[in-house]
Amino acid sequence: MHFLLDLQPNIANMNAEASPWGPILIIFGIVIIVSIICIYTFNKRINKIENEKRQID
Repeated sequence: MHFLLDLQPNIANMNAEASPWGPILIIFGIVIIVSIICIYTFNKRINKIENEKRQID
């Protein structure tokens, strides 16, 4: 997630000022929410496959 800090428009300037935290937190928040949804979906799919295998055995 460190790469998000590198996407600041003023990162190349020697006189770089601190970027506002609002947009950074919004981006991190969206990434975290999408990650949690993906992990939940993947876990649910894997559990379904494992349960089907157990029923066959």
